[in-house]
Amino acid sequence: MPITVIVGGQYGSEGKGKIAAHLAPKFQHSVRTGGPNAGHTVKSEDKIIVLRHLPCAVVVPGVKLYLGAGAIIDLGILLEEIASNEVSAERLFIDPQAVVILDKYFGSEKSLVSRIGSTGKGVGAAVASKVLREEDVLLARDVKSLNPYIADVSTLLHSALGKREEILLEGTQGVGLSLHHGQYPYVTSRDVTAGSLCGEAGLGPIHVSSVVMVVRSYPIRVAGTSGPLRDEITWQAVTKESGYPVPLVELTTVTQKVRRVGRFDSNSVRRAAQLTSATELALTFVDYIDASAIDCKDFDGLPQKVKDFVDYVEQEVQVPVRLIGTGASTSSVIERYENP
Repeated sequence: MPITVIVGGQYGSEGKGKIAAHLAPKFQHSVRTGGPNAGHTVKSEDKIIVLRHLPCAVVVPGVKLYLGAGAIIDLGILLEEIASNEVSAERLFIDPQAVVILDKYFGSEKSLVSRIGSTGKGVGAAVASKVLREEDVLLARDVKSLNPYIADVSTLLHSALGKREEILLEGTQGVGLSLHHGQYPYVTSRDVTAGSLCGEAGLGPIHVSSVVMVVRSYPIRVAGTSGPLRDEITWQAVTKESGYPVPLVELTTVTQKVRRVGRFDSNSVRRAAQLTSATELALTFVDYIDASAIDCKDFDGLPQKVKDFVDYVEQEVQVPVRLIGTGASTSSVIERYENP
């Protein structure tokens, strides 16, 4: 069962990009679905890469990359990512039935931006167009510039499974934003649990060996009317409690707005773990618990305040914390237990 699924356990921006890039060298294949309303950030060797379409495994030479049938493509963004990362047609495979965002979709989502904090990137409208089988729906197979990359992704991945090759499935957003299981209507336009991600990639869940659910010490939501956030606090409070020498504040990857921040909600994380059948947790931003944890490389070297928080999360969620993120770089990850 050589598939590992990475999912977000809160409201997105949990650090899935860093965890995916950290784990990627262990895999031969990496798949992403979703759309450009989710940006994954990879920091490696002082280079920062923001990816809104390509899997974060792009930073690891030799890993084959896939966009599944459930992907929602912004053509300009995708082509720019392909060019800037020098990705060849021998390495990237795009399912012919992935849907492409049309210009008209952007205008149709304007009301959602103010009403529920949507990014307004046309993703929901593109999904709706595909669901309604509209006459002018545009699929990847219909775009000439994508022709070199078009392939039946599900067939290729099942061929890899037959060879017992390892597949990494990189999810987007977080369970709290799931269309079906999140805090409706403050949700994204699709389900983002592990089972749905498998379906969007054309993979059966029976092949999944592990589900890595990424959660952060202080969950965030985007600015504005983006929905409930339990125990919401200020970035000034996080800075003070962590002992950070500089003010902490975060902006959303795609819209560049100041994020809302709240305290860790064990009840919602426990529910997310149930919905995704999480086998392990990746706990990120532990330096927000204690700034002295920044870039720590081993568990024993972590400050006691962070160790206590890790124990608390495990006890509350009843899922082991295997990966611990201590900084922005992909190398700032502690692997606490061996893979099962």
